[in-house]
Amino acid sequence: MLPYGHGYLFTTSDRPVESRRGWSAAPVRHGVSAIRSGERHTLALVFHDAG
Repeated sequence: MLPYGHGYLFTTSDRPVESRRGWSAAPVRHGVSAIRSGERHTLALVFHDAG
């Protein structure tokens, strides 16, 4: 849980995970869950090579 007023950045494709042979890439599940009180602001920035 993040302290009030803090932000969090995360990747949208892969994240590093430790495996028996070192490190490997694992898919990231992401989304915004419901909150019970207060407000939440989200911003999605999509960076990709469109060329």
